[in-house]
Amino acid sequence: MNTFKALVQREWLQHRFGWAMVSIAPLVVAMLIVTVGQNDFKDELEAEMGTSMPTMVTIICLGVSTAVTTAILWATSLILTAGLARRDHADRSNEFWLSMPVGHGASLGVPLLVHLIAVPVVAIGIGLFSGIVASLVLVSRAYGFGEWLALPWGVMAPAAAATALRVAAGIPLAVLWLSPLILLLVLATAYFRSWGLVVLPVGLALADFGMQRIAGFTPITDFLDRLFHNAGVAIFSPDPAHPGVENAGELLDALGNAPAWALTGLLHALQAIVSPTMLIALLISAASFALLVHWRSRSA
Repeated sequence: MNTFKALVQREWLQHRFGWAMVSIAPLVVAMLIVTVGQNDFKDELEAEMGTSMPTMVTIICLGVSTAVTTAILWATSLILTAGLARRDHADRSNEFWLSMPVGHGASLGVPLLVHLIAVPVVAIGIGLFSGIVASLVLVSRAYGFGEWLALPWGVMAPAAAATALRVAAGIPLAVLWLSPLILLLVLATAYFRSWGLVVLPVGLALADFGMQRIAGFTPITDFLDRLFHNAGVAIFSPDPAHPGVENAGELLDALGNAPAWALTGLLHALQAIVSPTMLIALLISAASFALLVHWRSRSA
């Protein structure tokens, strides 16, 4: 546990400034747009949504802010993860870290968990907070602060919490589905440095092309399609009972059903794990991680 905590603290100390800048950037941009821009949405959409327009604006702020913040931080984490194996080689500080009494598996595994799971999960909370602040400014400017306080928070808060928890629970599942591709990328950059970003996709494409010419099918493309599809389902599953919202009644009805929808979607994502595709993904991930551990043990 002390080793795990120390490795997590290392990631925090090394990347905290960048994480902070990336986290507040969407909120800063949103504040500039909200406070300086013109709120033309009021006259255009109020005829359709009526008195539920402030509620819709708040939902949009929460959803867009959370999605953008999570996507940006997750993309940043993927970029950092790609060079994880060789990040300490430029200044030879890898020799110092290799001298520490920490196993190679933990030295690789803990940073992967931090960047791929912990960071995007925390980003969800940051995005929700940013969305609340943006909605406060936007609704107060267009309708008044009292209107923001009068929003149906008793329905909106459970819906937002359930949706956030649904996405947070789906992130580890999505990472599990994409782990073969992620670990292969880290392995490629370990052996080929930055050329690994080219070697891996080109190698997969050539292997797939060869299989198509020989056997008449593309196993790698099909496998990647299933991985990305299941990763998407792990994070978000649309509710077929509520394909769209056209009026205030449907909006409140959809918000009230959000917790049940989130639970149903999560159960569906968990059921998808039991499949041959996941078994193959786990085998590839385990082999890639074992090769990374072996490479790190010899990297000094």
